Amino acid sequence: MSKKEPAVRYSADELRAMAARSGADKPPGRPPTNDEIERAAASDPDDDLSIDWSQIAVSLPRNKSGVFLRLDPEVLEHFRAAGPGHQTRINAVLRAYVEAQGGARRTG
Repeated sequence: MSKKEPAVRYSADELRAMAARSGADKPPGRPPTNDEIERAAASDPDDDLSIDWSQIAVSLPRNKSGVFLRLDPEVLEHFRAAGPGHQTRINAVLRAYVEAQGGARRTG
């Protein structure tokens, strides 16, 4: 038979002090603030799109080809969050990018 460990109680001040000593500056599970998200996005080395998105016109094509496309989970979640039609919106953004680069124009 094993001996039970005695229950230990800590005050809120003691818990804050322990968290400070451990380097935990925020409670676990707290979602990031908008400022934290903005700072993380600004420091992302992959975020190097030098396109003037204000000049992009998005059009929705009628005929599409089925393909397998691997996307970052955050990108897919962003488009899915707007509701049904996320694949159509992804296609529209990609088409606008191609057209901004002087690529294929919509026919029909």
